[in-house]
Amino acid sequence: MNMEVKKFVCLFLVATLGISCSMGEKDKKEERMSVRVFCAEKAVSEGEREFTFLSQPFKSTELFFRVGGPILDFDVRSGQFFRKGELIAAIDDRDFKVRKEKAEAVYHQAETEFKRVATLYAKENISASTYEKAKADCAIARAAYETAANELADTRLLAPFDGYVQEVNIERYQDVRASQSVVSFIDLSRLKIETYIPENMAVALQRQPDGLFGYKLKFRFDALGDKVYVTDDVQVSKTTTTNNLSFILTAILDNRDDKLPGGMSGTMSITFPEDSIQEESPVFIPQLAVCHRPATGTFVWRLTESNRVEAIPVTIGNLKRDNKIEILSGLTTGDKVVLSGHSFLSEGQEVNIIK
Repeated sequence: MNMEVKKFVCLFLVATLGISCSMGEKDKKEERMSVRVFCAEKAVSEGEREFTFLSQPFKSTELFFRVGGPILDFDVRSGQFFRKGELIAAIDDRDFKVRKEKAEAVYHQAETEFKRVATLYAKENISASTYEKAKADCAIARAAYETAANELADTRLLAPFDGYVQEVNIERYQDVRASQSVVSFIDLSRLKIETYIPENMAVALQRQPDGLFGYKLKFRFDALGDKVYVTDDVQVSKTTTTNNLSFILTAILDNRDDKLPGGMSGTMSITFPEDSIQEESPVFIPQLAVCHRPATGTFVWRLTESNRVEAIPVTIGNLKRDNKIEILSGLTTGDKVVLSGHSFLSEGQEVNIIK
């Protein structure tokens, strides 16, 4: 009798456990997380790539005096244009003029004395040591005079090239130090455009025998709509940058009419020749799909055919204006990436797709 009771209890427990397991599986299915996904896409045609940039003046420098003193002649504003050699600012030069005149008088006296001693030395009427001392005194006086003349000239700050005042850093009558920045000065006759390109692009952009790229480069500024600018003055750095694995492409745009101010953002597009071969074509996904962990780096959650997620390491490129980011490696066109609920996902987790 006891054996039959025990069998009954065992069968009851097994049945109960089976029901619990099936209910647990059912609950898991019901609790499956719902996520939004996006299919990785090409943003441009097969033969074209786009890169963002920020234009810069062709030349930019800080102008300063090599001597110090109070500023007298100074009436300059940001955006003011100066021709090469025109006066930008001047220091009170009265003390410098006195020093030059004094040094000039000493030099002329030493020069006259040296000529007298040299005549006597040629006739062997004085010693060689007297001659050498007079020669040295003349050289020292000449150096002092040239220094005083240079310091007087340095009281005038002249434009080193045709350009514009970017920033004014002093006030009139201010007592400035030597090497203290007076103005920032820029050359806008040409614009310098720099953008970062990946390794395979840097290798492909090699100069042809005729000295021109075999690729068409077009530049568009965000503020100017679809207006296109072109140039053949393009160079690519010979090594990667310090902070990442990208190369720097530098292009120079003609701007002699000064219609394009520096600092404008835009997009550079590169059209490939028909016979060029790209090993990896980049794709674009929304920026919010990209995740990062200090231990594993940058990755995305990719959806498998069985609706399970897997963490895929990716290499990111440029950010586009529609908040989509370029993926240089890790994904291909058509891959589905998860856009929501990243912090609740785990490797191999099954999810539902929000239509």
